[in-house]
Amino acid sequence: MNILTQTALNIARGLVGVQEVGGNNRGTQVEGWLRRVGQPPGKSWCAALQWCIADDSFRKNSFPNPIRPCASVVKLIASLPAACKLAGPAPGAWCAHEDVDENGNRTGLGHMGMIDALDPANEGTYSIEGNTNSEGSRTGGGCWRHTPRVRPLAYWNLGFWDWSAAVPSCLPPIIDPDAIQ
Repeated sequence: MNILTQTALNIARGLVGVQEVGGNNRGTQVEGWLRRVGQPPGKSWCAALQWCIADDSFRKNSFPNPIRPCASVVKLIASLPAACKLAGPAPGAWCAHEDVDENGNRTGLGHMGMIDALDPANEGTYSIEGNTNSEGSRTGGGCWRHTPRVRPLAYWNLGFWDWSAAVPSCLPPIIDPDAIQ
């Protein structure tokens, strides 16, 4: 983990519990995230939330954000450099899913979140997601922290992405004082 992903995780954790207000995909915070990625009120906002969290992390750490604003999961993930693709989940990484139809074809519709923590039994991840609910709907009503039972690893069929690797410079790792023995 680096300073960007650590900052983003802190931001994301602070947003758990934010709810839509006044209708589907509505509310001051939700509409603010949509506005920042150029979308009108009422649109799906999971990708907008994740882009805004990353953007806020870039700003707080005085880095320019190299990732273009986007509200589409599939387009946002496709815009990342190949170096951002991870072999597996990591705290602070984006996790992405694209729906498939009954024939196994991708639909272009998706959902995404941020990995908060790994399951100790390696059965999944804890993720922070917007536009979801306690059952894991991708068209829910708020920002939730999901458990591996709600989101198993196989759900994230577009994989895991270290968005901070889009920065052309090398970032120093965060040293977790609790990990030092």
